[in-house]
Amino acid sequence: MSTPTPTEPTVPTARNGEPTTFPSVVLEVLREMREQRQSFERSAELAAKERKAERRWRNLFQAMFFGAPVLLGLLYFLFFLNSTGFRWGPFGNVVGVVRIEGPIGATERASAENIIPILEKAFGNPNVKGVVLHIDSPGGAPVEAERISTAINGLKAKHRKEVVAVINNLGASAAYMVALNADKIIAAKYSFVGSIGAIMAPWQLDKAIAKVDVAQRVYASGKLKVSVRRTHLDQPNMSGKDRVHATSTWTRWQASRH
Repeated sequence: MSTPTPTEPTVPTARNGEPTTFPSVVLEVLREMREQRQSFERSAELAAKERKAERRWRNLFQAMFFGAPVLLGLLYFLFFLNSTGFRWGPFGNVVGVVRIEGPIGATERASAENIIPILEKAFGNPNVKGVVLHIDSPGGAPVEAERISTAINGLKAKHRKEVVAVINNLGASAAYMVALNADKIIAAKYSFVGSIGAIMAPWQLDKAIAKVDVAQRVYASGKLKVSVRRTHLDQPNMSGKDRVHATSTWTRWQASRH
């Protein structure tokens, strides 16, 4: 039986094939650890970028999914406000324009109920330095015009702002009465203005009725109950004061009907 030949211990070699010492082994191990750490850091950085990109796309999708209906609703709301005449501002010094267009009446667009709030808004805004009455109206109810005129004078005294009336095509009757409350009236060369007052053209039928011997019998609870009836203004038992009052009442009542 043969005796085994003892083998000599192997000596670590460097990458270039030369024997290495203990310090070089330590340096090699440290270099491999540093490379592994750098590789891990690159992998972690790449994974973080991927997660960040994924989170960004997810947030964008959620914003589009939930934000689109909100945005559309906001746009529709702004469109609705604009269609109702709502305006933002003003944010600087401006001139307020109040439009009095069409017939003046309680049920018309140019009614005191519609015009007076606009006047109050224009006079009450500190950015509005002056008010323009844009008038294009044939006139209408004198009571409505009186209410608008009273509001203009009261607001002028309170806020000390200049009022200019600009008449476009037509500013007649009650509309011109409103314009008279402005500090200045501006009209075009061919604008139709004026015609303040009331007109009444009744038919005088009393003589014709007397010829055919026709009379009207009226029963009233008081002597002034029939004062607005033209055929009863000449009653013999009516005093001079009552006659003046009845005639004035009759004239105002007839004017309010035109």
